[in-house]
Amino acid sequence: MPAGTVSPIDPDLDQLTRFSRAADDDTQMSGLLAVLDQVPDPRARRGRRYRLSSLIAVALCAVAAGACSFTAIADWVSGVPRQVLQRCGIRFRVPCEATLRQVLSRIDGDALDEVLGRCLSGAGDDVVVGRRAVAVDGKTIRGARTAAGRAPHLVAAVTHEDVVVLGQRRTADKSNEIPTVRALLRGLDIAGAVVTVDAMHTQKTTARCVREQCHAEYVMVVKANQPGLLARVGDQPWDQVPVVWSDPPERGHGREERRDYKIVTVTRGLRFP
Repeated sequence: MPAGTVSPIDPDLDQLTRFSRAADDDTQMSGLLAVLDQVPDPRARRGRRYRLSSLIAVALCAVAAGACSFTAIADWVSGVPRQVLQRCGIRFRVPCEATLRQVLSRIDGDALDEVLGRCLSGAGDDVVVGRRAVAVDGKTIRGARTAAGRAPHLVAAVTHEDVVVLGQRRTADKSNEIPTVRALLRGLDIAGAVVTVDAMHTQKTTARCVREQCHAEYVMVVKANQPGLLARVGDQPWDQVPVVWSDPPERGHGREERRDYKIVTVTRGLRFP
C-alpha cells in the first residue's frame, strides 16, 4: 500500500476501478470479498472488529478513487455513503486511520498479490487469439520509501493484450530482479504462453525455468551483459536471411528507432536453452 504521494500507472488504475465499480453491485462485491478472504489474516483472533477482506476492499476502492496514502484512504472511508461501506462488509463502526494503517501494513504483500493476481487473470475482457504473451518487468515504487530509506522494488507479470497484472512480487533487500522473476513465474499458470523479458533476464537458469517448470516459451533480448551469447548470435548468417517484418519508425527517448525482424533456426552451437 503506498505510503505517500505517488502517480499510479494507468493500467493498474483500470484494474482497481473494477473493484470500485464492484461496490455498486452486491453480487460482484460478494465475489470480491470471497476472493480476499483467502488472504492470511495477520491479527490474533481475539479483538477483531472488522473482517480483513472488508478492510482490503475499502482500501482498494479508495485507491481506485485516487487515495495515495493511509490518511487519504481513511478520509475516503469516512466520507463515502454508508451503503457503499455496507456492501464492503462494514456495517457498524467506520474504521479509523490507525486501524487501516495497522492492519494493512501487516498483511503479507506477496500473499495479497497472489490472490489478486488469480482474480484478475480470470477477469480479462478480451478473447486472446493464438498464444498469450506475458511481459515481465520491475519498477521501484515512488513515494513508498521505508524508514530505512529504501523504496520497495516490485516485479510484475502483465499480459500484452488486455494489460492485466497476473501477479507481482517484491524483490528482497540486498538482492535483484533475477531470482524474483523466477519465483514469480513459477507461481503463475502460464503454460503455453510466451514470456518477454529485458536483457537483464537473459539467463540460462531463467530460460530453463520458463521452458521446463512453466512449460512456456520466451523472447529474450541479447546484449553485452552476455558477451559470449551475443557473439554466437552475431555469427549467424544474417546476411542470407530475409526480413520478415518491419515496424514503422517511432521516436522516443531522444532517438528514432526502426525495427526489422529476421528469423533464423539455430540447430547447434548457441549453448543456450
